[in-house]
Amino acid sequence: MREKEKDYIVKDGDVMNFLFNV
Repeated sequence: MREKEKDYIVKDGDVMNFLFNV
């Protein structure tokens, strides 16, 4: 469960980075 949570957080950060890049 913790591993999945980490993956989710990383994905969320990637999305934010993408929005900021745009």
